[in-house]
Amino acid sequence: MAEQIIPRPIAVQRTLAIFSDPWSFSVLQELFFGVRKFDDFQRNLGISRSVLARRLKHLEQEQIIGRHLYSDRPKRYEYKLTERGRDMYPIFIALRRWGETWLDNAATPELKLVHKTCGHELIPSLDCAACQKEIKAEDIAYQVDA
Repeated sequence: MAEQIIPRPIAVQRTLAIFSDPWSFSVLQELFFGVRKFDDFQRNLGISRSVLARRLKHLEQEQIIGRHLYSDRPKRYEYKLTERGRDMYPIFIALRRWGETWLDNAATPELKLVHKTCGHELIPSLDCAACQKEIKAEDIAYQVDA
């Protein structure tokens, strides 16, 4: 009997395609820290104006951010995360956790995440909604519906 081929999730490839350039995730991180204006992105990231403009346009086209006029003379815009962009936050947190665990000199111990709802420091984890156990690769089985 031939072994069943399990389809690979195309969503991972498509998501990485949006954020695969060197600057898109850096811009996203700045947005998570409340940066909204072009000059602030440029100052914080040390990025050229043309590269930043392309990254912002790309993220806007992908509906990760929205551009909003805040000054008419001269025309100035601020950038805000859309629901689609805000939904990337758990991935940002997961990347931080992985990097601080596995990469030398990547920890930022002075930066704590505090959950506003309960006031406690956030210890990020990815848990099963049914049993509340932490999700680990070795505990997952792949099933294809016929």
